Amino acid sequence: MIVGGVGYILNAVGFNEFFVRYEVKHFLYLIIAASGLKLIYGYIAPNVKDPIFSQPIAQKLFFIGIGLIAVALLMKNFHIDNYQILLYIDILFQIGALAVSFLAKDPREKGFSEDILDE
Repeated sequence: MIVGGVGYILNAVGFNEFFVRYEVKHFLYLIIAASGLKLIYGYIAPNVKDPIFSQPIAQKLFFIGIGLIAVALLMKNFHIDNYQILLYIDILFQIGALAVSFLAKDPREKGFSEDILDE
């Protein structure tokens, strides 16, 4: 999903001429394919955790970033100026989500037990 989002951002911001010949729907197909592969892999190896979705703060940042991409797509489709600003902000949110997912630890993984509070 991140690859599709980064590809779309590179296309929309105009960083790379290679992406100009592709349309937004191609990147959306890539995101859908990555989501499908993630679901299939989740069924094959249920014990493996996704770093973004296992950390609550990273998950919130990720979904805010996805929301920003959706708003930017709507702004582009309705020819509203300055949608690129949202894409730059989205880059910061996605980097933040990745940083938090790999650096922060979930309190549930530190051995915190709710049974202690009940005793």
